[in-house]
Amino acid sequence: MVMILKLSKQQFQTFLRLRVIESNAPNLSSLSFSGNVKLSLGDPLQVKRLSMIHPKVVCYARAELPSVMPNLETLAIYSNDEVVNTPMLPTKFLYLKHLTISVSSAASFNTSYDYFSLVSFLDASPSLETLILNVSQEHMKHESVLGDSSPLRQMPEHRHCYLKSVKMTGFSSAKNLIELTCYILKNTVSLECLILDTLYERACSLVVTVT
Repeated sequence: MVMILKLSKQQFQTFLRLRVIESNAPNLSSLSFSGNVKLSLGDPLQVKRLSMIHPKVVCYARAELPSVMPNLETLAIYSNDEVVNTPMLPTKFLYLKHLTISVSSAASFNTSYDYFSLVSFLDASPSLETLILNVSQEHMKHESVLGDSSPLRQMPEHRHCYLKSVKMTGFSSAKNLIELTCYILKNTVSLECLILDTLYERACSLVVTVT
């Protein structure tokens, strides 16, 4: 099923047979959707705000979105089955200011997923101001920093001048989470607020919304 949108604003529920969303809206600036849906946008350069819920979407977002939607300012992504660590890539989100990443665990979740690899998003976002990371570890077993005498991994120094607020929910002693936190503390020169919450903050379910 293909749904074609020609209006600048429309909201609808996702149908089981819906596979493609095509929009020719000239002023499309905000898009939220869930599920395995292929987007066909007339002018993706206009999109400033994007929310996506889909398995494995974290790696996809880092690899594809900087070139497809380079003018994003707000990005929220939710994955319940992330199996590939986030790669370090040369592409950038030059205008991204607000980033939310939510990762929950299905029974088949890859327990070796490396949260430290999310540094790739920070490296790609020189204008980032707020970062929210929600992590559910119900089915995950990560190496704990407690009782582990091996040194923490480090990335090359990279100053983040605009990042002011960081919140992590579902925080634990997982070594790769600690490494990510230490990286942020070491490289963020304007940090005003850091919240580490051991409770997981679930993402709200989304319907397809185009404005």
